[in-house]
Amino acid sequence: MSNQRTRVTVDIYGHQYKLAGDSSTEEMRRVAAMVDENMNKVAKGYPRLDLPRIAVLAAVHMADEVYRLRQDSETLSQREAEMQTLAGELERQQEAWASTREELSSAIQEAQAKLQQEREGFKRELEQSKTRLQQEAAAREASLQQKLQAQSTAAEEARKKLAQEHSQHSEKLRGDYERRLEGLRLQQQQELEEAAASKSEELERLQAEAAAEREALLEQLRAEQEEELVRREGVWQKLFDESATVWKRERAELQRLIEEEEHRCSEWRDKFESRESYWSNLLREKELKWEEEQTSLMAQHQEAAKQLDEAWEARLESRLVETAKTHAEVLEQLQTAHAAELEQLKAVHRNASEVHRKAHAELQQLLEETRQQAEEQAEQAQEQQALYEQELEAERQAFKELEARHRQRLEELHATHLNERRQLEQTHQQKQAAQEQAIADAEERRRQLHAELETARKEQQATVAELQERLEAAEDGMMQAMEQEEMLRTSLDSLEAERSAAEQRAESAEGQVQQLEGRLAATVQELETVRGQLAEQQTAAEQQSAAHAEAAASLRQQAVALEQQTEELTGRGERLAEELAQAQTERARQHELLQATEEQAMEYMLEIESLQEQQDATGLELQELRSRLAEETSRAEAAQRELDERGRAVEELRGELTESGRLAEELRGELTERERAAEALQRRVGEETSRADNAQHELSELRASEQQLREELAASVTASASLQASLE
Repeated sequence: MSNQRTRVTVDIYGHQYKLAGDSSTEEMRRVAAMVDENMNKVAKGYPRLDLPRIAVLAAVHMADEVYRLRQDSETLSQREAEMQTLAGELERQQEAWASTREELSSAIQEAQAKLQQEREGFKRELEQSKTRLQQEAAAREASLQQKLQAQSTAAEEARKKLAQEHSQHSEKLRGDYERRLEGLRLQQQQELEEAAASKSEELERLQAEAAAEREALLEQLRAEQEEELVRREGVWQKLFDESATVWKRERAELQRLIEEEEHRCSEWRDKFESRESYWSNLLREKELKWEEEQTSLMAQHQEAAKQLDEAWEARLESRLVETAKTHAEVLEQLQTAHAAELEQLKAVHRNASEVHRKAHAELQQLLEETRQQAEEQAEQAQEQQALYEQELEAERQAFKELEARHRQRLEELHATHLNERRQLEQTHQQKQAAQEQAIADAEERRRQLHAELETARKEQQATVAELQERLEAAEDGMMQAMEQEEMLRTSLDSLEAERSAAEQRAESAEGQVQQLEGRLAATVQELETVRGQLAEQQTAAEQQSAAHAEAAASLRQQAVALEQQTEELTGRGERLAEELAQAQTERARQHELLQATEEQAMEYMLEIESLQEQQDATGLELQELRSRLAEETSRAEAAQRELDERGRAVEELRGELTESGRLAEELRGELTERERAAEALQRRVGEETSRADNAQHELSELRASEQQLREELAASVTASASLQASLE
C-alpha cells in the first residue's frame, strides 16, 4: 500500500516540499495552496514572525476552522436526529390523533344517531299515543253517544209504551167500570124494578149505597193509576240516572286515561330535554376545561420562557462581568509592568545622566534613525491595524451574512409557523378532509426540510473531510518547520557558546554593568511575570473545555517561543553589557540612547493605549454582536417556543376532542419532556457557543499580548543592535 501513495512536489511559502498521500494530485495541490494562502495571510498580518511561528499560527487557524466546521456538523447531526425524532413523534401523534378522531367521530355519530332515534321514537310514541287516545276518546264518545241515544230511544219507547199501556189499562178499567157499572145499574134497576113494588125506601137506600160504592171504586181506581204512574216514572228515572252515572264514569275514566298519556308524554319530553341539557352542559364543561387548561399551559410556558430569558441574561451578564474583570486585571498587570519598566528606565536615566550628557550631539543621528524606525514601526502597526480591521470587517461581513441567513431562516420558520397556525385554525373549523390535507402539507414540508438538512450535512461532511486533509498537509508542513526550528536551536547553541566567551571577557567590567544587569533582571522578571500570566491563562484555557486542546497546545508553543525569545534576549543583553563594559568611555551615547529608548517607550505606551482603545471599541462591537446574537437566539427560541406551543395546542385539541384524559396527559407529558430536552440542548449549545466565544476572546487577548511583547522585544533588540552598531 505504501508504494501506491501519491507523491507530489508543492510550493508552500516559497519552499519546495514533497508530499505523499492517498489523495489525488490535484487535491494535494489544493491543500498545499490553502496552507500557502494561510501562511501568507499570517505573514502579512505579523511580518515579524519567523517561519515556524507562521506555520504554527496558520495551522491553528486551519484547526480552528476545522473545529468550528466539525461543531457545525455535529450540531447539524444533532438537529437532524432531533428532526427525525420529532418526525417520528409527529407520525405517532398523528396516528394516535387519527385513531382517536375516528373513535370520537364514530362515538359522536353513534350518540347523534341514538339521540335522533330516541327523538324520533319519542315523537312516534307521542303521536301514536295522541292518535290512540284521540281514537279511543272518539270511539268511547261515539259509543257513549250511541248508548245514550239508544237509552233515550228506549226510554222514549218505554214512555210511549207505558203511556199506551196506561191508556189501555185506563180504557180497560173504564170499560170494566162501565161494564160493572152498567151491570150494577142493570142489577139495581132490576132489583129496583123488582123491589119497586115492595119498598121505595129500600130503593133509595140502595141507590145511595150504589152511588157511594161507585165513588169509592172510582177513587180507588184513580189512586191505583196514580201509584202505577209514580212507580213507572221512578223506575225510568232510576234507569236514566244509572245510565247518566255510567256515562259520566266512563267519560271520567277516558279523561283520566288522556291525562295519563299526556303526563307520560310530558315525562318523555322532560327526559329528552334533561338528556339534551346534560349533553350541552357536558360539552360546555369540556370547552371551559379546555380553555382553562390552554390558559394555564400558556401561562406556564410564558413563565418558563421568562425564567429561561432571565437565567440566560444573568448568565450572559455574569460572563461579561467576569470577562471584563479578567480583561481589566490583565490590562492593569500590563500597565503595572510597563510602569515599572518605565520607572526603571527613568532610574537608569537619572543614574547615568551625568555620564552620558557629553554624547548628546553624536547621538542626534542615532535618535533620527530611531525615530525613522519608530515611524516604520508605526507604519507597520498601521498596516497591521488595517489588516486587522480588514479581517474584522470580513468577520463582520461574514457574521452579517450569517445573521442575515439566520434572520431569513427565522422569518421563513416564522412565516411557516404562521401559515401552519392559520391552516390549523382553518382545519379545526373545516372537515376531516381539510385536516388531512394540512397534515399532508406539513409532512411534505418536513420531508423538504429533511432533504435540505441531508444536503447540508453531506456538504458539511465533505468540507470537513477536505479541511482534515488540509490539516494533515499542514501538519506535514509543521514537521518540516520543526526541523528548521531545530536548526535554529543549533544556531542558538552556538550563540550560547559566544555568550560564554563574552562572559569571560566581561569579568573586568562587572562593576560597571550592575545597573544594566538590574535592568535586565527587571526585564527578565517582567517576562517571568508575563510567562506566569500566560501559564495561568493557558491553565484556565485547558480547564475550560477539552475541545480547546488545540488552542492550549498553540498557547504552550507560544510560551515556549517566548521562553526562547527571553533566553535569546538575555544572551543579547549580556553581550550588550560586555560590549558596553569594554566601551566605558562612550557612556554619553548610552544616555542619549536611554533617552531615545524612553521616548520610544512613551510612544509605545501611546500606541498601547491606542491599541487598548481600539481593543475596547472592538470589545464593545463584539459585545454588541453578542447581544445581537443573543437577541437572535432569543428570537429563535421564541420561534421554537411558538412551534412548541402550536404543537401543544394541537395536542390539547386532540386531547379535548377525545373523551380520554389519560391519553392527553401522557402526550402532554411526553411533549413537555421533549421540550425540556430541547431547551437543555439549546442551553448546552448556548453554553458551548459562549465558551467558544470566551475562548476566542481570550485567545485574541493572548495574541494581542504576545504581539505587544514581541514588538517590545523587537524594539529592545533593535535598540540593542543600534547600540552595538554605534559602539562598533
